[in-house]
Amino acid sequence: MKVKLGGIKTKIITGLVIVVPLWATYLVLRAFFETLDGLLGPYLKPLVQSLLPNIENIPGLGILAALLVLYLIGLVTANIIGRRFVHRMDALMKRIPLVKTIYSATKQITEALATPAKTAFKKVVLVELPYPGTYVLAFITNSIRDEQGRELPVVFVPCSPNPTTGFTLVMPPEKVIESNMTVEEGMKVILSMGIIFPGISALQAIPRDRPVAGVKP
Repeated sequence: MKVKLGGIKTKIITGLVIVVPLWATYLVLRAFFETLDGLLGPYLKPLVQSLLPNIENIPGLGILAALLVLYLIGLVTANIIGRRFVHRMDALMKRIPLVKTIYSATKQITEALATPAKTAFKKVVLVELPYPGTYVLAFITNSIRDEQGRELPVVFVPCSPNPTTGFTLVMPPEKVIESNMTVEEGMKVILSMGIIFPGISALQAIPRDRPVAGVKP
């Protein structure tokens, strides 16, 4: 009986793992689109009804208008004049007290979310932190050169389960250990707090003379 109950419990948990992310995504997208529709819909409804008097209601009108506005803004800022305008507006916003804090933080988050992870994160690595024998998962995001011309990797160590927070390190290359995990696999590890892990093969690059906490050699 215990075995049967355990199997039922496992299947229920598996179902939750599949359904909950889908449901949460649906709720977030629904709230987002309803907000856009509520903001822009009332202003556009009279215009549409004057052009199409036989149509009383067009669901999603505000969403379509928002997408059109965003497209036009992106189109305008793609040329030199548009880029200059955006640059001046950006400089102005960053000079206003309080506003500059909110604006800068929001802009950084938006740029991070708009950049595909596979583009922003070039490689999954392991960094020995916070003390010898303990390794954290990190991503190489860039590289710089020191005064001697040596290339130093820029490493981002994300916090789990929210990878939009973390800290950035510039490290000597010998302190960064390459992993055979893909960027997608690394993100799954971070988001799942280690529950989803590609396996011990991902840690093959760790020096065997330094045992990893919680992992049997």
